[in-house]
Amino acid sequence: MRSIPDADHLKLIQQVIERMGRNSFALKGFSVSAAAALLGLAAADSDRTFAVIAAAAAAIFWMLDAYYLATERKYVQLYNAKAASENTDWSLSAGGARLGEKLAAAFAPQVLLVHGVAFVASVVVAIAG
Repeated sequence: MRSIPDADHLKLIQQVIERMGRNSFALKGFSVSAAAALLGLAAADSDRTFAVIAAAAAAIFWMLDAYYLATERKYVQLYNAKAASENTDWSLSAGGARLGEKLAAAFAPQVLLVHGVAFVASVVVAIAG
């Protein structure tokens, strides 16, 4: 049975994981809102500049969301390692996500479907517009 300090440490790690999930959710909302608004302006004004800005914004949100997902995955690993060990180290450092882990997160379905669609739609409007 875990001692109270160990349970508290697991709760702290879980709070970091939840915060990463909330940040990811917020970024998805910002990405869709920004893409819709900018593509609406591009269509209304027949100005490709807004579509290019929408594509850039979608790419930035995409990479930020991938960063949050990769970081969340590192904290899940930390949580699992802490839950399985008797180590009393209270560190909340999960280590940085490597480039490969960030790229894997960027192409995870939950990230790719939202930001990838916004990016592709923006590029299509910029080219066709």
